[in-house]
Amino acid sequence: MERRKDPVLKKIVLLCSVAALVAIYCFSAYSELSQLPANLSVNEEEARSIMESRALRLVAPSEDEGIPDLKINGIAPLYDAETSTFYYSLSDDSRRWPSLHFTLNGEEVDGQLAFLEDFMSESREAVLAESTRIPFILYDDETYRQYYLTFSTLPLMQITLDEFPEDKTVVSTLEETEEEPEWLALDYDELLSPDAPIGREDSFAHIRLLDPKGDEHGYGTEFTSDARIHVRGRSSVQYPKNSYRLELLIPDENDPSLLIENKAKLLGMRNDGDWILNGMYAESTKIREKLSAEVWRNIRAGQNDPGLSPGYSVEYVEVFIGNRYWGVYGLSERIDEKQLGLEEGDRLYWSVADQGAPSSAFYQVESLYCKGYELRYPETVESSDLWEPFRQLVYLSKEAGYEERDEYWSALADEESAADYLLYILAVAGVDNVIQNTYFVYRADTGQFTFLPWDMDQSFGNAWQGSLPLLTGEDYTQYGAFRDEWWVTNNLLKKGGAGFNSLLQTRYRELRRGALSEDTLLSIVDDCERQLDASGVLYREQERWPEGAQDTNTSPLKGYIRSRMKEMDRYVKTLPTDKEDFDAQNLLQ
Repeated sequence: MERRKDPVLKKIVLLCSVAALVAIYCFSAYSELSQLPANLSVNEEEARSIMESRALRLVAPSEDEGIPDLKINGIAPLYDAETSTFYYSLSDDSRRWPSLHFTLNGEEVDGQLAFLEDFMSESREAVLAESTRIPFILYDDETYRQYYLTFSTLPLMQITLDEFPEDKTVVSTLEETEEEPEWLALDYDELLSPDAPIGREDSFAHIRLLDPKGDEHGYGTEFTSDARIHVRGRSSVQYPKNSYRLELLIPDENDPSLLIENKAKLLGMRNDGDWILNGMYAESTKIREKLSAEVWRNIRAGQNDPGLSPGYSVEYVEVFIGNRYWGVYGLSERIDEKQLGLEEGDRLYWSVADQGAPSSAFYQVESLYCKGYELRYPETVESSDLWEPFRQLVYLSKEAGYEERDEYWSALADEESAADYLLYILAVAGVDNVIQNTYFVYRADTGQFTFLPWDMDQSFGNAWQGSLPLLTGEDYTQYGAFRDEWWVTNNLLKKGGAGFNSLLQTRYRELRRGALSEDTLLSIVDDCERQLDASGVLYREQERWPEGAQDTNTSPLKGYIRSRMKEMDRYVKTLPTDKEDFDAQNLLQ
């Protein structure tokens, strides 16, 4: 006779089975996510016992003793000697701790390394976002030394300065062909901090870049190169944290005694050897440069601009100079003939600081510099008419009468490029770009100019204040201020010509549905914020540069963007578009 099971007992057995399965699952998950690396057998309790039994404790190990040959997954982490902290970068595409394998002097670390905290039992996101410094010790039978480990999700770059090799000659395009004029020259010895490790003159360096997405970017996790580097910028050279121009170098295959440009596709950007490291010292959010660069590329997307790109890209990177942590930087491409695909007969002019000179000032100039402008391409004075296209642009934009301007201006300047550029600097409140930081690209095959921006930290409410320690500052209340006196389009806006304002309005309506929509702009801010917050880098930046501009709250910036775009809607809508409107406006002036 079959025995019937007690229904109560049956329920109890079922509940116990479920509980057991849950326990097994939780333990498995905990084992996967929470344990220290498999080759670290010492736990926190044993580590502290080791510390108590050793006679020597050096909290800040001396750099003279050398940096321990520590590797994580076969990669030597970067090191800050000031804080005895190792830095290692993790991919940001997972919430789980990856498998970590430590070696010391090429051997397993059992009996040599112990963590004082089981950091892998903590949330990976929290450890990263809070820039947690994880203490650990390296020890032997008699002594131990204490260090720290910090994780990031950003690429890490180390710049190790060295003497120029005596047996090698650098061959590149960075040679100066003409001495800077008096109005452009700066006394870098006076302006640079006496503690600045890198000056205006080129220094030789070895570059090491750890990129958690290296395989995706095509060169593996670790990239190394020789390089030369110097300070860049003008007013910003007064900051303790400087910006730099970096040229990667490699021995010539045919003549190893020559060092030539080493082209590399860093962080997914263009394949090149010439780079900018932007310190972003005075820009509190560390977002504006990257945000503005992406906005411009979005505006010009699909416009069939010649060359590699209609603008430049920026990616975040944490920089070390020697064995000293130097903070977050924006690694960016340069605007140059390679980026723009310039050829013989083309010209590239750059506004350093417009001096309001008449067109006659640019006639028969035999210099790379003239009245606040610099000729960037070609880099040598080949003839006295190198400035002739620019002279014509100044004349037609500033001095020509209505009929002459209406007939010839659009033949010399690409109207849509000019409209896009004006809408751009108005939308992002690029107050600095009215008189400087604008590139004028003249192409011989079309006989036309196009325009593009550079150096966009003074945007979206951050503007010049002119006094140290920061020189710039944020004012989010001025979202309705429009500095529209860009000389290239000023007469077209105020006095009419070539139907420019109608084009401006049409183009603006298109951009408001895409590149200049609030959703698009705010999504870029959100993406930048996620990168910075997930890495914890702003904590490190604050600790390294406490006098610099720091603000982790992006709500004011987002509010400024929303208000600015509403004001842009009003501004563009009220532009005069026919002759009667212009005549009525001019009578009132």
